Amino acid sequence: MINDQEVDRKNKEAVFEEFRTGYVKRYNSIASTLFYGSNYSVSQCTQCNIKLYNYQVFFFIIFPLEEVRKFKQQLNLNNNINIAFNNNNNNMNNVVDIFDCFEFDRRVTLMSGDNSMFCNNCQTSTACRVFTNLVFGPNILIIILNRGKGKEFDVKLNFGEDLNLDNYIEKKETGVHYKLIGVITHLGESGMGGHFIAFCKDPISLKWYKFNDAFVSPVEDFKKEVIDFGMNYLLFYQKTKN
Repeated sequence: MINDQEVDRKNKEAVFEEFRTGYVKRYNSIASTLFYGSNYSVSQCTQCNIKLYNYQVFFFIIFPLEEVRKFKQQLNLNNNINIAFNNNNNNMNNVVDIFDCFEFDRRVTLMSGDNSMFCNNCQTSTACRVFTNLVFGPNILIIILNRGKGKEFDVKLNFGEDLNLDNYIEKKETGVHYKLIGVITHLGESGMGGHFIAFCKDPISLKWYKFNDAFVSPVEDFKKEVIDFGMNYLLFYQKTKN
């Protein structure tokens, strides 16, 4: 007798295969090869636990940093981690890690009331749990940091040159390791004004360069000049073979 988990696995695989076949037909291009990844959303009925899978493609990921910050705070509170909340100081309360962003992206949300779904198995509208998972990442991963305005603008993101998404990508055979190749950052009091500066990594020399309007200069201290410099808005990662 096939158990519920086996039925769910077969259903998930069948939906993915249908998506994969259609994906190849619709998105077979240089752009798709470079920039398109895939994720799926899951809607799970809270009454019968039946899951509905919806696969889709993406060519960038948006992380709302203020929401990620609040999400991290709540997790810390739930785990009884003592944090001194002080919005007047540049302390750990205002810092999020790039993996906090990926955890936020796959959080479970309860949809109920007017947002309930109709369950074909229960034949009625029920509350459902909704979450998202990455299937495979693109060769060039573009991360957009939505900073909003006001205090949201000051959230600091910790990230590095290496990005290992082994805990977040399901189809690991497609590659899970990334290297940072570009950053766009901002100087100014808010997102409504200021100055944007780009940092790019030379693929041949593997050295970083700062592009400030018509001025180009080498980066001497990567952490100081790229990670800690200004407010980062865009991160560009390239998939590696290891």
